[in-house]
Amino acid sequence: MRKEQTVSATSDQVVITGAGLAGLVTAYELHERGIPSIVLEAADHVGGRVRTVQFDDGARAEAELEKLWESNPAIELARRFGLPLVEHPTQSSFLADGELHLIPSSGRSTFAGPQWMPTERDGFERWSCTASRIVDELDDAQRSGRWSERLVALQRTDLSTFVAALALPDVVATWIRLTVESETGVEWDRIAALDGIDDLRPFLVDDGGRARQRRFSIDGGNTRLIDELLRRLPRETVQTGALVKRVVDEGDAVSVTHRGASGQEHGVRGRYAVVTTPVWTLRDIDVQPALSSSAQAAIMSTASGSYVKVILRLGRGVEHLWERFDGRLFALLSDALPGCVYLRDGGPTRRDHVLIALVHGSYARGLHDLPERLIASSVISGLQSLRERVRGSSIEVPLFPGISEWVTDVYIVDCPPAVAYWPHALRRSRFDALASALRNPHGRILIGGDTTDSSHSDGAMRAATRMANWITMREQIAPLPRPTDDLSHCCAARLRGH
Repeated sequence: MRKEQTVSATSDQVVITGAGLAGLVTAYELHERGIPSIVLEAADHVGGRVRTVQFDDGARAEAELEKLWESNPAIELARRFGLPLVEHPTQSSFLADGELHLIPSSGRSTFAGPQWMPTERDGFERWSCTASRIVDELDDAQRSGRWSERLVALQRTDLSTFVAALALPDVVATWIRLTVESETGVEWDRIAALDGIDDLRPFLVDDGGRARQRRFSIDGGNTRLIDELLRRLPRETVQTGALVKRVVDEGDAVSVTHRGASGQEHGVRGRYAVVTTPVWTLRDIDVQPALSSSAQAAIMSTASGSYVKVILRLGRGVEHLWERFDGRLFALLSDALPGCVYLRDGGPTRRDHVLIALVHGSYARGLHDLPERLIASSVISGLQSLRERVRGSSIEVPLFPGISEWVTDVYIVDCPPAVAYWPHALRRSRFDALASALRNPHGRILIGGDTTDSSHSDGAMRAATRMANWITMREQIAPLPRPTDDLSHCCAARLRGH
């Protein structure tokens, strides 16, 4: 039985699917240029992966999006809105085979602690120089459209094989693996070498051994960026509880059908449609005329890395568990179930704490859909099982002994499909022709977000600007100039390259 459908009159608006960062930034950029839009969001809340959790006592933590690298255009947007930024250390300690490698007290980002041998330090510098040359070559290729044989070969080789060919010291290869797997939520042999190197670019170092990019969050929670975007959009721009089922390009307009909570279907018409939902959800949207075979192949072959984020509210006094590390322990990468462990200040008193375990890859896949109490107990047990070897002996001691006694509250975010990756087993790369085919305009329909342009929020920002600029040019409105600094010029170049 056909559900009743209501259809709005044709409008000059742009119909945007998804009220995450990409959708809201697209709407904001269009509004700044005098182009109205309506944003349809299937969930009952906006922001997508940008969501700040607040406990009853005021303590805060990020549910998903944890950090903003300096080259991310979201940093410029936050500054434009006057939002204060908090800088966090770029470095991470890591634990591998019982050996704890702490953040160097000098603040240098070579990750080479005092226990590293000269050959290991040299190996890290060799890796950083090699990867830096590759990302510079990648940026040049995206500007010019001319791809070297090396860049093409790096799309055909998985990251683990590429690193093995460099014959790096084991400790350096382990750091690369732990870092990229925590960034992508998937094992490093599943992604192309070029994709992995691109994900690792924030961790590359300059000639002085310091990180080429700084890392920030927004003071008071990253959700403040979403709040500011909403405040600058006209009322009624965003509709929640609107699941988009069909997008039709009619030649001189588009029609978008969405389903409300009651099951009734509604139709919205506009001049263009922008789809910013994750790539894997595109399989459930009826796009007419059908997308090109290349775009469809891109959708069907884009995969997702997995995360489970366990946020632990800890009572006062817990800091004695890590005081012996003199502030050099967090963030901590591990090869165990807790994955990447962060420490966040818990609240206004600056004395309480929130510990965050970002479980990823196979460990996350093993936790998905379990009852929350089992997920929490598994992660807490995993934290208590983390052990470091006492230097010069075979004795191992726990890193967080008895931490379960300090847990006062738990918040769990289960993300089976979390971030996009392009499977090397299918000969995919985020830089290949299929990815470009999906990002290209499809008549009056545009597709873009953090699952089309990269694995992170910088991709959402680039996609939003790309799509807003394309519509602006079609409407013969001059794009708004946006200042770029030395650290973000590569992002601007990528946008031009698309």
